[in-house]
Amino acid sequence: MGSGRGLGAPDEVTVLFLLSTLALAAPTLLVTGDCPGEVHLDITGLAYGSTAAVLVGPEHGTDSLRGGRCAGLETGLEAPSLVTTARDTDPDGRLLLRPVITNPAVCTQVVQIVDGADCSTSEAYRLGDAPGGTFRGYADWSQDVATQSDAEQDEAMDVACAAAWPGSTAATVEQLASGAIEGLPATNDSGLWLVGACPECIGDDDPSAVDGHCRNCVDPGLPFPSELPPEGWNTNCCTNVRSAACIE
Repeated sequence: MGSGRGLGAPDEVTVLFLLSTLALAAPTLLVTGDCPGEVHLDITGLAYGSTAAVLVGPEHGTDSLRGGRCAGLETGLEAPSLVTTARDTDPDGRLLLRPVITNPAVCTQVVQIVDGADCSTSEAYRLGDAPGGTFRGYADWSQDVATQSDAEQDEAMDVACAAAWPGSTAATVEQLASGAIEGLPATNDSGLWLVGACPECIGDDDPSAVDGHCRNCVDPGLPFPSELPPEGWNTNCCTNVRSAACIE
């Protein structure tokens, strides 16, 4: 294996890999945004209370980490090095990082996430290749903000997509607005108000909602917005049968 660097000096490792007793599935990483510019790293599936380590390397590879709690871990990177760490404080295991990258050379780097709780890893993506996915179709689901948290709504969308289009997940608000989803229709022709998954999902305040708000959505028959909410979005989708755009 290669000679990747460790995850920090010994005094940092103690903080970096503060463990949670609750281990979840391997983290997933979604890269959206523009590089150079503000790049969004949407990390899900973390163990609550653990620390996400953001690694980068010049290319995809199989080099291992040296030192730290995850020493010997085979990564998806060539010559991996630690860029930053962030503690997950969301009980749903979601973390959103928004680095602003001004150097175009950085956009050629490949990024990967390591969950400090169990040393599990996400897929590795090149920062300049924000994946939009391929549109598979629509799926219907039932929304009720009075009984469902944002995470539960996103899960309901993913379950509906997986049932209707095996292997697919619900497109996020960021993906819908990015214009990067291959094959996405110009307008929402699902016949229903279409809700995008988080992040950028928070709509109007609603004190009766589990998370205190409704969701951003696209009205039936209207074009998919090319901007993040609120521009071009309906910000008041709260309770009804909805659709999701399923991508793979």
